[in-house]
Amino acid sequence: MAVGYRHPGLFLLGWLLFWAGVPLGGACLLGVLLLILHWYLDERARKVSPSLRAGQTIPQTNICFWLAVIFAVSGVIGARANGLGLAMLSAVGVLVPMVFGLVIVRKHVEVLAAVDGSWLVRMMWPSLVSAGVHAVWALEKFWSSGERATTILAPNGVGTVMLLGLGVGWACIRAWSDRYKELLLAYGLVMAGGAVASGSRGAWIGIAALVLSVVPRAVRYVMGSDRRRVWFGMVGALVCVAGLAINGSRWVEEIWRVFADAERNRGRIYIYKAAWAIFRDHPWFGVGLGTFWLNWEAYRSPDLAGMPGVSHAHNLVLHLLAETGLVGTTLFVTLLGMVAVAGWKARRWVSTPVWVLFLTLGAWLIREQVDVTIGNVANALAFWSLAGLVTGSAGQAGRMRGAAGESPDIGPRTYQRRNVTKPS
Repeated sequence: MAVGYRHPGLFLLGWLLFWAGVPLGGACLLGVLLLILHWYLDERARKVSPSLRAGQTIPQTNICFWLAVIFAVSGVIGARANGLGLAMLSAVGVLVPMVFGLVIVRKHVEVLAAVDGSWLVRMMWPSLVSAGVHAVWALEKFWSSGERATTILAPNGVGTVMLLGLGVGWACIRAWSDRYKELLLAYGLVMAGGAVASGSRGAWIGIAALVLSVVPRAVRYVMGSDRRRVWFGMVGALVCVAGLAINGSRWVEEIWRVFADAERNRGRIYIYKAAWAIFRDHPWFGVGLGTFWLNWEAYRSPDLAGMPGVSHAHNLVLHLLAETGLVGTTLFVTLLGMVAVAGWKARRWVSTPVWVLFLTLGAWLIREQVDVTIGNVANALAFWSLAGLVTGSAGQAGRMRGAAGESPDIGPRTYQRRNVTKPS
């Protein structure tokens, strides 16, 4: 329980509602409002005691905050008169998730990590359940219709939920107890099946990257359990595989159809060229956040018919260059780089669930190279909240080093050399 707070019930309700609503689009906003209300009412959520500051690692919260503010402001400077209002509104939509994740969520980690570092990850279980429901729903629709599966979300949204659900679900299962480790494989297969049913190539690439980075460690972890439970997990996984094999030809046909869709691939290439042309004409500050679609017609190739409106560049880097120019893209990449450095420096010190969340962020960024899903407010809230969890846990790892008499800048294998206990 969040015993470090004056109003733990309010915080817990907001946290659970937030992660339950993330896979459901805007349904997470109620949880966000409750967490912001708790942050305002409880001064302990806003302040960190001097003892917690010892050994704190970058990125510092205030640096992240001001980078996010400057990025949002730079995204408005390049907007033209007809898109200024939209750019300002989009800047607020970009800034709020960044501040929520990198300031509010990180502060929660810093306060609660002294009590129980894995408590926040365990309390993300509503996202595991919600994503699982989406996966079963998507599989049922795909089996019945043979088309790209939709739930309350479009196919690409379903694919993003599968990627997020896979990473958060694995981290949550690992954080709860060793008794549930056999669920990792079965849950992963269900999420992967839902991603295939969505027909989202970006989600496939992101999930493949996450699985390749996690599998070696996960296999060693699962095989270290009781032999009977391992057999139980393997049988469950075989049942899932058998169920997929019943419609195996349809799966293969769907994957081939999506990757071999010449018209779809040709359209993406034209979109990339249009985004690059926008950047060349507006190299410093772009055309303004959220205004890509306003400029699409002026840069759309006459050979590309049937695409009257495109909301984003289907590539995060090109999208940032087109809307925010070199200045905004540099600020955004710097912010991501600070999160990456903090997570990587603490990779041997943070708990395994937090490391899985860090890998999920990396897989999500790989997925963004063929789409721009964090332009959606709910996805952005989830993305930056994961970033806040990772950076806050990295800061706690630095404090543990300081408490052990080590420098936060010593290499990642220090605890092995000097017999310092690694967190579970």
